[in-house]
Amino acid sequence: MNVRTVFSGIILSLFYFSLQAQIKNPVTFKTELNSLSDTEAEIVFTAAIDKGWHVYSTDLGDGGPISATFNAEKKSGVELVSKLKPVGKEVATFDKLFEMKVRYFKNTAKFVQKLKLTGGAYAIEGYLEYGACDDESCLPPTEVPFKFSGEAKAGTTAAPVAKADKPETKKTEEVTAPAASEDSVAMMEPVPSSATDANADIQPAVVSGDLWRPVISELQALGEEHTQEDIAVYMVPGLWGAPLKAVSAFAPPMQTQDFNLYKNEVHAKFDDYDLGMEYARLNGKPVMLDFTGYGCVNCRKMEAAVWTDPKVSDLINNDYVLITLYVDNKTPLTEPVKIIENGTERTLRTVGDKWSYLQRVKFGANAQPFYVLLDNQGSPLNKSYAYDEDIANYVEFLQVGLKSYSMIK
Repeated sequence: MNVRTVFSGIILSLFYFSLQAQIKNPVTFKTELNSLSDTEAEIVFTAAIDKGWHVYSTDLGDGGPISATFNAEKKSGVELVSKLKPVGKEVATFDKLFEMKVRYFKNTAKFVQKLKLTGGAYAIEGYLEYGACDDESCLPPTEVPFKFSGEAKAGTTAAPVAKADKPETKKTEEVTAPAASEDSVAMMEPVPSSATDANADIQPAVVSGDLWRPVISELQALGEEHTQEDIAVYMVPGLWGAPLKAVSAFAPPMQTQDFNLYKNEVHAKFDDYDLGMEYARLNGKPVMLDFTGYGCVNCRKMEAAVWTDPKVSDLINNDYVLITLYVDNKTPLTEPVKIIENGTERTLRTVGDKWSYLQRVKFGANAQPFYVLLDNQGSPLNKSYAYDEDIANYVEFLQVGLKSYSMIK
């Protein structure tokens, strides 16, 4: 299906969503290249972080926050020296959202990547990827692009002369989400995908053993207060699918587990927007978009505490077509897509990037969990819903959507 057609209905609803959604952009990065010698240099990323937010450090392991990473896409005349290094005062703590031990920066953060200049002309282009959270929500993986080039002559006293793109600037405001440009929409060709069941060959690679590493960290923490026998007894029911509340917040999404004893479990019908909307149109049903993440702890909390309520699960399973979109899905697109967003060129590299872009540009929000109710033509049925474990509020959210849909059928 042509992407222009798929997105056209949603574009009509941009004004509605811009009134009640807000882009969160709590971190500003400055990027610079510093000369260390005739043959050495370093790229320095310095962040200013809003109060209440924090930026995660490097090498945190899988299954939790997004670690800061250095990604060089193109380079010549340059070699990387060691890994990206965090500099400054880190906070090491047991995070109540991810329920695992993490390291992060508050107020300001600095990351440094050393380079070896091999002589003559050099060029390097890529991006820093980082994760940021506050006490209620997290952002999807976020990129800070960089591009430097210059001339370095080994054995002389001349310092490298670098040319850099203008650093990314921060915009923290209530945003009227812009429609994508004609060129960028044309480039957003659908990524081949299918219903969740048919994508089993992709998803297990993302939600397999790596996501259970934080569970091990939690059990180690429990071991400081309980005996091994206590922990073993606690974990036994989980062998038969019983919910383990102490670790459910960061376990893989319920619908990706082979079996469990959660009653009233909710199953996403699709994990692809285009296919889900087409199914909804053919079957005359409204749609619920679930913007989520494999590493989104608050998403797991909502699924365990709210979606398992009989009223909620009945409404979602029977009255809506649930489309779950993982913003941290690392499945590569067939090829990177360059788009223009708020006057800045960005590159979409993964399926998760595509869904995060859809959430930002079409619905004016970028944190998860985030729920949107649409008719099967893409028009809104209710205001969006974020993290709130009040079951009555969630039931009302769903019922209002159904009432709105019944009035336009």
